[in-house]
Amino acid sequence: MNMRTDYHISVRMWNIQCELMRMCHDVNAYMKVPTFNLTYDNKIDYLEQAMNITEKYADSIRQAFTKILEKRNIVIISAIVVFLITIAFVIGKSYNKNTSYEMITKDVSWLKVESNKIVNNSGEQILLKGISSHGLEWYSDILTENAFKYLRKEFQINTFRIAVYPGENFNLENIKSKLYPIVDKLIELDLYVIIDWHTLEECDPNVYIEDSKMFFTDVSKKYSNIPNILYEICNEPNSNPVTWDDHIKPYAEKIIPIIRENSSNSIIIVGTPDYCKKVNKAADNPLEYSNIIYSVHFYAGTHGKIVKDNIKYALEKGIAVLATEWGTTIENGDGKIYEESSKQWIDFLEENKIGYINWSFSNKNEGSAILTDKYTKEKEQVIHKYLTESGKLVQKIYNKGE
Repeated sequence: MNMRTDYHISVRMWNIQCELMRMCHDVNAYMKVPTFNLTYDNKIDYLEQAMNITEKYADSIRQAFTKILEKRNIVIISAIVVFLITIAFVIGKSYNKNTSYEMITKDVSWLKVESNKIVNNSGEQILLKGISSHGLEWYSDILTENAFKYLRKEFQINTFRIAVYPGENFNLENIKSKLYPIVDKLIELDLYVIIDWHTLEECDPNVYIEDSKMFFTDVSKKYSNIPNILYEICNEPNSNPVTWDDHIKPYAEKIIPIIRENSSNSIIIVGTPDYCKKVNKAADNPLEYSNIIYSVHFYAGTHGKIVKDNIKYALEKGIAVLATEWGTTIENGDGKIYEESSKQWIDFLEENKIGYINWSFSNKNEGSAILTDKYTKEKEQVIHKYLTESGKLVQKIYNKGE
């Protein structure tokens, strides 16, 4: 082996290292670093750090290659290349520990909508099964990590919905200070998170549209590269004259682009008319965006065949449906529970591969609450002692009667 050959080997090894760096950059840029769950700023810092390290040690690496080539030891050259790749990997993992999300969501993949189905990255149909909070403004104290672990294990949930109520006294910074720590805990626990803009009393979602724009701008920026997050942009449009064509769809067409600008892959859930009972109206004039799900709500003591027929119609028209709120009581969320009707509803949803989210994980003194009003966060180690009749029924249904 002559020196000319040695020189070409050196150049080739150096080019391989540079190509590896470019590949890392391209892959991170294309994939938006889903594995590391970095924010945009963190990704830029990460890439700059990697490039700075390469530049800093470039001369030393070249000198090392030169000295080794003088001894014509290709084995050592290969060892150095492996060492450099290992160092880059360790730096990446170490840097990741300083980001907002220390835990990689191993069991959570990006979801997407294909026709009327929700599927994962492998194309497998996914059924979202979960529970909703009551209003974050009033019940955030009981939304603890141990509570979520309990629900994941004992209720077999894979999704948690967080209800954020708009209104005249809405304070964005205050809401974010409560919302973000809770969302982060759910992400670390590998749960899907529905961030719900819980419109209700205002009837028309356009009433607080400016607050909605600010809210979804900030939240979608923060969680832009997180596969766990789904955005529910309006809860229950209701009353006359609020219609799909004139009010709800135009509202959605203003909010969806805001989220898409920051989070192009996330699923967006849109409420439907008459407290989300008339999903058929959306099916007749669907939104022209991808990854859209239309919500349906029902309460076992009130709703039956009519709402089920609307759901069947929507599926036949090819849109995806998710029951983002269901209750064991009548539609006001209070009173006695309806066990048989609740079971029949869940059977219907599962037969049609439709996910469902129960209302609600709260200690409010009402029939649909999962917890009694005696429950406090200090009792999170013995949650099972504070389940209401509704809570026990939901647990039974979610565990297939066990």
